[in-house]
Amino acid sequence: MKRSLITVVLFIATLTSCSTVPTTSVVGVRYDGLYCGYNPAESPLTTYYLRFYPDGAVVAVSSTGRPPDVARWLSREDPQACRGQYHITDRAIRFTTRGLLCAEDYSGTVSPSELMLRSHSRQNGYEVTLPYKFVPTAFLR
Repeated sequence: MKRSLITVVLFIATLTSCSTVPTTSVVGVRYDGLYCGYNPAESPLTTYYLRFYPDGAVVAVSSTGRPPDVARWLSREDPQACRGQYHITDRAIRFTTRGLLCAEDYSGTVSPSELMLRSHSRQNGYEVTLPYKFVPTAFLR
């Protein structure tokens, strides 16, 4: 009786230790920073930022600010940010963001340090494929 009770307690402890929320998902999308994409053909140089959340939410914004500065204000509550839900299958990622001034479709691949994403604007038809490098950041919001 005592031995089976210990086995049950150890089993429950193992299950509960697996339920914590990690800073990365199995395929490498990170939640503790921003993904930054640059298009060198644009002038002035604009950075495209993506922030992912463990619940599947993603926010996107473009800015000339640096990652630490953008991290201070970029959140899912930001009225300027475009919002969506991302979906990952194996190494493939897909999401659509919408907001007051945007509607974009994204698709691409996930690797440990970057995303390679093709974006398509639903507003003007512009398409581009860019690498989005991960930058760890401290979020204030």
